[in-house]
Amino acid sequence: MKKYMVIAVFAMIAIMALGMLNTGAWFTDSVTSAPNTLHSGTLSLDDGRMSTISLGTIENVYPGWESGPVKIEIYNDGTLDLAWFGNLIVSGNDVMKDAIYIKQAKMEFNGGAWTEPDDLFIENGLGAGQYDDCYDTLGLLTLRTFDNHTCNIPQTGHEFYGALRPHFSYTLTLWFAMDKSAGNNAQDKSIDISLKVDAMQANQEAIEHYNPVLGLHYNGFVVGTLAAQKDN
Repeated sequence: MKKYMVIAVFAMIAIMALGMLNTGAWFTDSVTSAPNTLHSGTLSLDDGRMSTISLGTIENVYPGWESGPVKIEIYNDGTLDLAWFGNLIVSGNDVMKDAIYIKQAKMEFNGGAWTEPDDLFIENGLGAGQYDDCYDTLGLLTLRTFDNHTCNIPQTGHEFYGALRPHFSYTLTLWFAMDKSAGNNAQDKSIDISLKVDAMQANQEAIEHYNPVLGLHYNGFVVGTLAAQKDN
């Protein structure tokens, strides 16, 4: 009996010794880096500023009528560079589409040190500045003519385009008028005018996914336009 007790005591001592070895006071260290966060950016146009195209309903438009300046601000209020494409949407009576024309149009860049060299592109219903060769061949820029034009970016349905860094913007100013030669068949007719602006990431794949034809213009204006936008 004593023999078995001695063996049991030695077994307990061996187990305790093994446990001490397994939990020995070895020097150790551990370090964890600071958290690294990935947060997606935002691609956003300020829709409040877009609402400035607000002629509302104008009654009693007549041959020789002019609207005065209508300003639309296209502002990047997101955190990512974007490319934008504007489409003037005209719907309603075909006679009025031929009677109402764009008397004047200009695009101004706001913010930073860069300004476009010549932002007046329509004057007195015809092409102006660097765009005279493009628009003059179309004759008077009626809404139907301008909406279907093939000057800047043909086969896309867009008449305006640009690229913007965050917190930069363009102001598009349009003056509408009714042709003085509009006949009696233009009486008691209506049209609706609105501007739709589509924005996307300013990289070639994103633009090509939206419209393959627009992707052809990436190097022509997106790269250079964004590079030229510098903070004051």
